[in-house]
Amino acid sequence: MSESRSRSAVKAISWRVLAFIITFIFLRIVTKDTALSISTSIFINLTKTLIYFCHERIWNLIKWGRDNE
Repeated sequence: MSESRSRSAVKAISWRVLAFIITFIFLRIVTKDTALSISTSIFINLTKTLIYFCHERIWNLIKWGRDNE
């Protein structure tokens, strides 16, 4: 059982959209600076999306714990 790259990408993006919203709200409350909150949230979430995608692809190569193996 394998997951396609496009599925991994969609999962990563949907998760990061939620994380972006949470990060932005938190930073906006703390800094009271909308521009800083948006730019920081974008940077953090683009970086973490790439890391998550790579993490998913690596785990997709590991057979441990799969029912069909």
